[in-house]
Parts: sequence; structure tokens; C-alpha cells
Amino acid sequence: MAFKETDIQIFTYPGDVKQVAQFMLSKEQYILDTYPFVSDYNVFTNNHVTTRSSAYSVFHFIDECPELQNLLNFIQSSYYTYAESIGLKQQINKPAINCWLNIIKQGERINFHKHSNNEDSFICGTLYLQVNDTQTTFLKQNQIVKITNNVDGEICFFRCDLDHGTNIHQDSEPRVTFGFEVFFDSDTVINVPHFYKNLIHFT
Repeated sequence: MAFKETDIQIFTYPGDVKQVAQFMLSKEQYILDTYPFVSDYNVFTNNHVTTRSSAYSVFHFIDECPELQNLLNFIQSSYYTYAESIGLKQQINKPAINCWLNIIKQGERINFHKHSNNEDSFICGTLYLQVNDTQTTFLKQNQIVKITNNVDGEICFFRCDLDHGTNIHQDSEPRVTFGFEVFFDSDTVINVPHFYKNLIHFT
């Protein structure tokens, strides 16, 4: 299917994400020490928290950082809006989110990658917590379809078959984001227990 402008949509969180960014930075070593390595996804080295994605959820820390609950609520409501706008609302049955932390240091970047070849299997997104004037480039069939300027507090939803990557991070402060996938029906991954048990189910 050809790329449409609506395939990538940005929503602006009305709250303050600075506190969440600082809290998650304080959890970087804990995540590395506590949760098992899952995959480098052909992008990251072992010392990146991204390699622990699906072994936990950032929303497991809600008790320590209550603002995470407000973020989860906003992601959920934005997800329903996005899914309806791209014509996939009818696929929603038992939606659930897999959400992980990304921390990119000065001189690093997220190389181009995609989450699935099936554009209708789930919806992807990135929540920008502390992004310091970085950009994300999206590709479809190796052609650039969109370049977005990352802004703290924005959430970018996109189809899972889009390749995406960032420019090199220049700032001395780390770039902090949440990456996520929202499954239309969580039962599609019920046979992957370590993954399924860390999904957060939507209402």
C-alpha cells in the first residue's frame, strides 16, 4: 500500500514530561541490571536499555512515578483516534501496549529499522521525553516519505512497516524516548509468554 500522510500522526501531551525523563534516566542502570537481554534488533549494543524491550514495561514504574499513568491514558486515547483515522478501528479487539525505554547518548543514533513487514499487524509509536532538537526520518520501500522534528511531549504514531531512524545525537544530555507497539489483539502474542506477560492492556 502506498504511503499516506495520515500514516504518521503526531499528538501533543498536555502535561510536563521533564519529570518522567529524569525519572527514567535514573532507572537506566536498574533496567540493564534487572531485565534480561532480548535482542540488539540489529541497531543497538548490549549496554542500551532498548535491548531489554519486551522483558518489562515502563509502566511497571507507575507506583514510583505517577505521571506515567497520565501518559498511559493519553497514549491510549490517542491510539484510538489514530487507528480510526487510518481505517483500522475495526481490528481493535483486546488492545495492549508493549512499551520500552530508549536512551541515546551524544554521538549515537538509532539506525534505520522497522518493526514488521505487515502494516496492519500493530501500530508503532514514539513518545519524546527529552529529545534536544533531534529528527526522525521515515522510509517506505527505501524512499524517504517524511522527516519529523522531535519535540518534548509529542507522541508520534506510525504504521509498523515504516523504516525509521534518527540523526546523530549532538547534545551532551541524553536523548530519552519511549518506543511502543500497540497490538490490535493481545492474543496474537499469547504464545510468547515472556512478551505477553509484560503487555499493558487498554480499556
